[in-house]
Amino acid sequence: MLTLDETFEDQTYIEQALSMGGYDNCTFKRCNFEKSDLAEINFTECTFQQCHFGNVALDNVGFKDVSFDGCNFLGSDFTNCSVFLLRMNFTECHMDLALLSKLKLKGTKFNNCSMKEVDFSECDLTESSFDSSNLDRAIFQNCNLTKADFREAKYYSFDPSQNMLKKTKFSKDGVMGLLSRFDIIVD
Repeated sequence: MLTLDETFEDQTYIEQALSMGGYDNCTFKRCNFEKSDLAEINFTECTFQQCHFGNVALDNVGFKDVSFDGCNFLGSDFTNCSVFLLRMNFTECHMDLALLSKLKLKGTKFNNCSMKEVDFSECDLTESSFDSSNLDRAIFQNCNLTKADFREAKYYSFDPSQNMLKKTKFSKDGVMGLLSRFDIIVD
């Protein structure tokens, strides 16, 4: 079943799951998907505003050109999402402890997000940006960070020798997060 151009507001999908199928150009406002099973559902050009996704099952979910604004993904595991045409952007989302490892997130925008302890291991984050996002203890290991933009990001710290950095952008103040692993003193 394909649902087109619909708006869903203040819905709770905890006990009653979202209908299977596809959702194109739909908007979800203040919906609660906590502990829901969204497996096999495809979202194309959809927007989620102030939705809650705690402990949601995302197995083989398709997120194709999807925007998340003010959503809560505390501890969510994106690693089993469908990689086919995967494209997501996040604005003012709470994503602490989320798992995003091994995903191709080229060009993803993370704007003003809380991303403490997010695991990005083995991600392709080419041309992604982290404007005003808190990356405290976020894990970047074996990532492709080519042309990624960390200039406005906060509290990041990772070993540049364990990631691919080409034309990656950093602010002068933020570059100290790249040196912290080396246990050196900079005055």
